[in-house]
Amino acid sequence: MIRNNKPNFTFKPYLSLEHNYFPMKELGEINYEIFNWDKVGIVWLNWLKQ
Repeated sequence: MIRNNKPNFTFKPYLSLEHNYFPMKELGEINYEIFNWDKVGIVWLNWLKQ
């Protein structure tokens, strides 16, 4: 994207989340009770509409 000079590239950091957007507990365990894919999907959908 950057290499191809695409102007609509946006980097969104999701801090304290693992690669499937689940939050990490204090001891490094994954908290599967909090599902964040819906939030990520909404951000992605809004980006597509730009």
